[in-house]
Amino acid sequence: MPIKRGEIHLFISFCGEKFSPKMLDKKDRRRVKKYPNLIKQNPFKISRYLKFKAKMRGKICLSHKENIAVLAISKEKIGVENLKKEF
Repeated sequence: MPIKRGEIHLFISFCGEKFSPKMLDKKDRRRVKKYPNLIKQNPFKISRYLKFKAKMRGKICLSHKENIAVLAISKEKIGVENLKKEF
């Protein structure tokens, strides 16, 4: 589904159980190689699973904290800040 100007698509996830290291893109693989403990952290797994599932073009903002991750995609610059455990 194409993104129109002025639209924001939000993807929210609470679990990354289906995460696989094969889902990582080239940039994230380099990060994991440099910091191997990232692959063991649940917030990292959740956010990368979301990023893999979304596979959309546009400006991306990815934020994760504890056991929740939010991915926002838009044609314009966008930011997702201050994730709290209030969900």
